[in-house]
Amino acid sequence: MVSLLHAYLNYSLNNECPQSGKINLLKQHYRNVLPRSIDYYLLIDSLNLLFGVVYEFFSKDSIAHGIYLQSLEPYILTNRFDTILPTVLKDFINYCIDNNNLNQLEQCLDRLNVSCLDLDQIIEITRKYEVYMTLLHIYSKGFKDFTTILKEIIEKLEDIFIGNNGTSYSTKMTLIGNQALVFIQTILVGDMYSFSGRLSYDMVHFRRNEIVDFLSYLHLRRTGGLLYNNLRILLYFNTQNFFNLLTMAFHNEEFLYDIDTLTRRIFCDILLRVMVGDVQFSSHQISILFNCLSRQLAKSGQQHIFVQGMLFEQSCFSYTDDTKSPFCSSITHIDPSQLLSFLKTKLKYYREQDVLDVIQKYQASLLIPSIVYLLEHFSQYTKTFDLLLKSMH
Repeated sequence: MVSLLHAYLNYSLNNECPQSGKINLLKQHYRNVLPRSIDYYLLIDSLNLLFGVVYEFFSKDSIAHGIYLQSLEPYILTNRFDTILPTVLKDFINYCIDNNNLNQLEQCLDRLNVSCLDLDQIIEITRKYEVYMTLLHIYSKGFKDFTTILKEIIEKLEDIFIGNNGTSYSTKMTLIGNQALVFIQTILVGDMYSFSGRLSYDMVHFRRNEIVDFLSYLHLRRTGGLLYNNLRILLYFNTQNFFNLLTMAFHNEEFLYDIDTLTRRIFCDILLRVMVGDVQFSSHQISILFNCLSRQLAKSGQQHIFVQGMLFEQSCFSYTDDTKSPFCSSITHIDPSQLLSFLKTKLKYYREQDVLDVIQKYQASLLIPSIVYLLEHFSQYTKTFDLLLKSMH
């Protein structure tokens, strides 16, 4: 079979090749021969021949060489093979770079087995061209390092945010930031980034906790910075997508098993402290936080959300019509039933007088259903009736 394939290639490249005419005829001939040849060698499980003898056949002509490298891409993307000889891979990488096919290169490298990669070469190239999807893949899969590249991406996002006050990110930086969020999501739900299946049983518990610890990291990147910088910068970058991935994690039973209740409570408390106390977050971004929390609070048997005392007034009652409040327009983004759902939980942890003081302070601007519920909870029926009468006028 191997001899027949070699004879076929030799005949196709030497006897059937167009001897005259436009260069496109020659290219088309190679495109007809190559996929058929690759399929045959894959059928007989001869990758060593595909990257050896066949590669040598097509390397004799620059046009044939380019078509050969180009033809590898669809086979890699469909997982027909995940290893390539280093010499062939080096030429494939250079071909993609020369033809400005960085996206295709990124997709291919992420599907190749890390063991076949020249890591020093790949890291140098991916850093040069900021191919962060591949860097995340190599560091997590090859080095078992799940945070170094995340840290680099967050520092880049922070520099951009400081430089233009977060008003805009380039298309490339938006893509890189979203890749970081996808990476975090895949680890939290127990997958291996990016196309590598599930995290191993002995690794998944540690990696989930490592990512949560990374997001909850307290210390400053530089003097004068804000606390919880890793979390804060990702929230600045894309609040909606961050809470989407968090919601997916909180709906994952394995995540809830690996991340203990206390850790989840602390994380939710940090989220509230970071967003409610930072005027950089818009009222719409704050509303996304409350929408996420209210959905979690509405789940039966949830135990991970507990609002610390000092945050009770800040978080529940920052949605006022007070024009001096940075959150004055937030109420327009909140479904009244969701705010009510938020208020209905964990009241047993607060003193009655503290809650009544908050109601007294904000009753002119809070949602009526929310105040009614709070007053009824503490059996303040006279006040509840009076409030309802006022609301009817």
